[in-house]
Amino acid sequence: MNLPLLSALFGLIVLCLGAFVLLGRSAFKQQEKTDYRFSNRFPFELLNAFPVPFALLAKFLVIAGAFGFILFGFFGFSFPNLYQAIFVMVGYLLSGILWITLLITDMRYVKLHLLSASLYFVMVAFTCAAVAYFAWTSPYDLFHPALPYVAGALSLTELVLAFNPRLKRWETLEAVAQKDGSVTYERPKRFVLPFSEWLTTLILLVLTAFILLSALLN
Repeated sequence: MNLPLLSALFGLIVLCLGAFVLLGRSAFKQQEKTDYRFSNRFPFELLNAFPVPFALLAKFLVIAGAFGFILFGFFGFSFPNLYQAIFVMVGYLLSGILWITLLITDMRYVKLHLLSASLYFVMVAFTCAAVAYFAWTSPYDLFHPALPYVAGALSLTELVLAFNPRLKRWETLEAVAQKDGSVTYERPKRFVLPFSEWLTTLILLVLTAFILLSALLN
C-alpha cells in the first residue's frame, strides 16, 4: 500500500471539495443575495452559482474531487486477487461517477436527478459495507482493527438516510405567513433531499479519511 500516494489523493479530494464549496458559497451569495445553506440547497445549486468565466473551474474541481475518490479506492485496495477489494473499488468508482451526475443534473431533469440521488445513497452505503467487509476478512494486516466497526457504522447511517420515509415527500414546502396576511411557500430549514445528498458526501469523505488514518496508525 502506497501511503504517500493515498495521502496525496486524500489531499486532492479535500482541496477540490473545499475550494468548490468556499468559492461556490461566495458566488451564490453574490448571485442570490443570501447565504448558501447545506441543509436546504442542492449541490448543483452551488455549481450553477459560479459565473460563466469560472464555470469551467467549478466543473474541474468537481471532476477532480470525484476522480480523487475513485483513485483512492483503486490504489488503497489494489488487490485484484481478492474479491473483497474489487467490491471496494467498484463502490468508489460508482460513487464518484454518481457524485458528478448529481452535480450536472438539476431539476430540469428531475427524474434523472432522483434516480442518481437514490443510487448515490445506496452506493455509498455499499462502499462503506465493502470496506468493513474487506477490513474484517482480508488476509492482509493493513488497517487498524477499528476500521470495520467505523465503516460498518457509516454504512448503517447511510442506509438510514437512504430509506428515510421523508424522502418520498421531499418536495413538500413550508407555508410561511407574511405581514400582509398572504401565505408563501418556502423550502423548510431541513430540506430532506439536498440535505441527504450533502450528508452522503460527508459520509464518503469521513470513510476515506478513516481508511487513511487507520492505515497510518496500523
